[in-house]
Amino acid sequence: MNETVSSKYSLAYLVKHPKTKDIVLKHLRPILQDDKQLDNVHATLQDLCDTNMGGGIPYGVMTALMGELNSLPIPL
Repeated sequence: MNETVSSKYSLAYLVKHPKTKDIVLKHLRPILQDDKQLDNVHATLQDLCDTNMGGGIPYGVMTALMGELNSLPIPL
């Protein structure tokens, strides 16, 4: 499997990184109670998706977010 942004970086990292913060918040802000909820998610989006442990993130939102993030080159 090729390494992607969603399989390499944790959600906590992505929500703080200047290249990915706006993308992550665009997709997740509508379902979050507080943006700081993401600070403690140390799993990658791919891991969350693979284990069906999205933490309340709807599958469609997660896959759309992963698709947009995975269009970015590695390393960030």
